[in-house]
Amino acid sequence: GLREEISIVKIDYNNLSTTDLPINKTKNYNNLFPSVFLSYEVSKDNQILLNYSKRIDRPRSFFMVPFPNYSNSQNIFAGNIDLNPSYVDSYEVGYSIQRKKITINPTLYFRHAVDDTKMLVYRPDERENVFYTKPINLGSDDRYGLDLNFTYDPFSWLKLMGSLDLFGYKTEGIAYYDAKDGLGNNKIGSMDFTGDGFSTRARLNSTFKLDKTFSVQLQGFYRGAQ
Repeated sequence: GLREEISIVKIDYNNLSTTDLPINKTKNYNNLFPSVFLSYEVSKDNQILLNYSKRIDRPRSFFMVPFPNYSNSQNIFAGNIDLNPSYVDSYEVGYSIQRKKITINPTLYFRHAVDDTKMLVYRPDERENVFYTKPINLGSDDRYGLDLNFTYDPFSWLKLMGSLDLFGYKTEGIAYYDAKDGLGNNKIGSMDFTGDGFSTRARLNSTFKLDKTFSVQLQGFYRGAQ
């Protein structure tokens, strides 16, 4: 498949009560998003899946609200009205196994994102113990790993759904920002996002059907350090 998307974004921002510089610009995005999904049936209820897709990852709406949040006087979040979307190339090789009571889908994947949204945490004035957090577009983010999904119905009253994601990651990018040092002099601060590692995520969802109209669901989620 092939999808074309045209976006026109106009920004007219001028906050007279702060030192923020006014922003007046128009952004035009004209992007093509191809996708290919192939499957090969090895045997009955067994398939090999090959997928490629290019996606756009738009920032969350509250990431673009420029007004600071003062719920914590020492850690202030302020959105970025000039935030752009990031773009992701996704490659997947999967296998689908289906039986009477269980379905298993292991998938090897690699995803490359550019202009990734990262959280810049900085202190604009080192004479004050106040930190700001601001979303920015920066560098790239690579992720590769094994994603295992399954559903299992051992009994008519019990249904299990789960996933296990084992992945490595590598990020690149250094952010620079204007600041003042402890003496009030202007300086250029920086925050280095470059790094790599390995992490894990897991999810389990169990549904207990007590009768035809009533069921109970239990969920658990684990996210490893990153």
